[in-house]
Amino acid sequence: MTEKEEPTYDPDLEGRPRRNLTKKKDLQRGASDQTEVMYNSYEVLVGKKRNDLRNYIGVIVQERVLIIYDDWRKVPLDIKEMLWTHFQETFKLSLKAKTQVFKWMRIALRGFRCKLANEYILPNANNLSSLKKPPLEYEGIKKEDW
Repeated sequence: MTEKEEPTYDPDLEGRPRRNLTKKKDLQRGASDQTEVMYNSYEVLVGKKRNDLRNYIGVIVQERVLIIYDDWRKVPLDIKEMLWTHFQETFKLSLKAKTQVFKWMRIALRGFRCKLANEYILPNANNLSSLKKPPLEYEGIKKEDW
């Protein structure tokens, strides 16, 4: 039987556990060369690489799409096309996968915005001073983005 590992604590994080970022790093490292994604007879993405693609989409959307867009339809078309081109270069995707990839990007952005709201904004609604700085995990989010 294996023991459950205790999270490591960093004094800079004020007693909060440090997040394990290896998954994000692994996704970026694994995407350095083109990865082939399999399709079934209905041209639907299938297999393990499908999940890798979906996870990678979540990471990239969090990093590259501003959270000020309250709806995926309001994200400028040039940003969407830039992301699509990036995913095509990283994974061997046919044009038929574009609709599915855009759907996953929409879901990833909505999920990220909901996660931020539930974990950081709603619990601190009465303490506005704590909302002036982005969470340590998301230092890339600037105040102008809020």
